[in-house]
Amino acid sequence: MSERNLDFDTVIDRKGTYSLKYDFARERRMPEDLLPLWVADMDFRTTSYVEDAIVKRAAHGIYGYSEPDSFYFDAVSSWISRHHGWNVRREWLVKTPGVVFVREGIHQAG
Repeated sequence: MSERNLDFDTVIDRKGTYSLKYDFARERRMPEDLLPLWVADMDFRTTSYVEDAIVKRAAHGIYGYSEPDSFYFDAVSSWISRHHGWNVRREWLVKTPGVVFVREGIHQAG
């Protein structure tokens, strides 16, 4: 399967979508053209490989709590080793869930 989202020319207007990167300034009474560079938020569509994996994972229709398998811990420890030269043991790693809140009435701009 080939990548379908390699389009870095199309501008995706994120204003009005509750995007922290683009909509936060107005809410905080700052200049609206202020662009926060501390926000890890993309301006391009994600890779189609990630989209496909999410769709495949969500297809079963049951959304509950799950535990990572050994592949998760292997990937994390391998990344830490490659990037930092630090060999970690699985028992040193603690998984913590992340939560991103969603506001009522979110709509897609456009």
